[in-house]
Amino acid sequence: MTTPPDDFENDPTGMRDLLRSLPDPGPMPQDVADRITAALAEEQQGRSDADRGNVTPLTRTAHPAKGTGGGRRWMQAVGGLVAAAAVAAVAVVGVNSLRHDNAPTSALPPGSTQSSVSGDQLVGRMQVQSTGTDYTPASFNTQAASMATGSASGQPDAGILTEFGSLTKPSALLACARSIGGSLLNDPSSIKVDLATFQGKPAVVIVVTNEGKKTAFAVSSTCSKGDRPYAAPRTI
Repeated sequence: MTTPPDDFENDPTGMRDLLRSLPDPGPMPQDVADRITAALAEEQQGRSDADRGNVTPLTRTAHPAKGTGGGRRWMQAVGGLVAAAAVAAVAVVGVNSLRHDNAPTSALPPGSTQSSVSGDQLVGRMQVQSTGTDYTPASFNTQAASMATGSASGQPDAGILTEFGSLTKPSALLACARSIGGSLLNDPSSIKVDLATFQGKPAVVIVVTNEGKKTAFAVSSTCSKGDRPYAAPRTI
C-alpha cells in the first residue's frame, strides 16, 4: 500500500468527517435493485457479439446457485456503492458551494464604474445665475455656449427668485435637470443654470459638462416631468 500524502490526515475539505457523520444508508430497496438489474440486462442485450466478447458483463447469471443468495448479495454491494457515490457527490457539491460563498466578491463588475454621485456633490458643482438672455430656437446653441463659458454674475435678484418660486432651490433645480438630462447628471464635472426666458417665456437653461463635452437644454419654469422641453438636449 502506498503512503498517503502528508495532508491526507488534515482533510482540508472536511469530506471525511462529513461522510463519517452520515448514517448507514442500509441495503438498496428491492424495487430499485430490480430496475438496475433490468437496465443492465437491457444494455447487455443491445451489445453486438463483438462487444460481448470484449466486455465483461455486469449482469448476474441467469441461474445463480440455489440457496447461495449470491445475486442478492451482489445487488446489495452495488447498492452500497451507489449510495456511497451519491453521498460523496453531495459532499463535493456542499464543499464547493461553501468555498464559493466564502470567496470575496467585488462591488462592481470589472470595467464598470459607479453610476452616479450623491445629490449633495452635484449641488456643489452647480452654478445658478440670471443673465437676462432671451433664448431663441435659432440661436440657442450659441447663446447656451456663451452662458456656459462665461463667469457667473452672482445670485439671481429677488424678482427672478419670486418668478421661478421653489425651482430656484438647488435641490429642485437638480431634480429638474435630472428629469430631462437623465444619465447626463450621473457624474458631471459642472452644471450651469441660467434663470432666463425662451422666446419671452420664463425658462430654465441648463448646460451639463461631462469630460469636456457640453450638453444644453431648456425647460419651462415649472419643469414638470411631462412637459416638453423648449430645447431638447444637444451638444454645444
